[in-house]
Amino acid sequence: MQLTVDGAQRTFTPLPAFRQQWGLPPEFCIACFEPKDWQGLGSLDGAGEALDKVKRQVVNAVPRQAPLSELSGVAEALTGVFRRALVGANEAVGLREQEIDFAVAGFQAITQAVADQLFRLCYAARGDVRRAREAYRYDEVYRAWLDHSVEVSGVTHTYAHGGAQFDVRVIYYAYGRIGMEVRVTGQTHYVLDTALACPAASYMKDLCQELGEALCEAVASPPLAPLS
Repeated sequence: MQLTVDGAQRTFTPLPAFRQQWGLPPEFCIACFEPKDWQGLGSLDGAGEALDKVKRQVVNAVPRQAPLSELSGVAEALTGVFRRALVGANEAVGLREQEIDFAVAGFQAITQAVADQLFRLCYAARGDVRRAREAYRYDEVYRAWLDHSVEVSGVTHTYAHGGAQFDVRVIYYAYGRIGMEVRVTGQTHYVLDTALACPAASYMKDLCQELGEALCEAVASPPLAPLS
């Protein structure tokens, strides 16, 4: 996995490989340094059907045609649909209000970024929506959003093992804790540990990808023929 940290793209080493490299015990992980309080948090266990319904409601709400000038407004309206659908499914998920707000904020940011990219591509293509559609890349939009969300904790944790000192700072991104910046023997390593990250990350990525494709289709659609 790669993320931009401190202005540079970093490649993250999976935690098991890093522990093996340095002979570290299983206790060396994010939870050892900045544990997460799971009490009261929502769960995806048994919520698959409810979340699939949320996805269908949101994607089906994309208009058949979305004029370029109205893309931003469409993205805003879809955010409202997502919030209402998520609240409706919450009996199965059990999210707290702040968790719902967090999910909605992420959805809004990604959807708006998709709309912005489509607008820029259509403008660059001089209104040729076919060319704009071919140039659309969801992965670029999503990666830029993730990178923008990355933060490194200001707290340094010290861990001693095998005669070496490991200075650890936890790395956060849009979905919570994602890894660690580890300094040892004068070198800096980036270690991937997703154990405490939000379990809905892949669901949100897939939902917004499907939504983006639907928006792309709407912008690219030709005008509807007049009724005879």
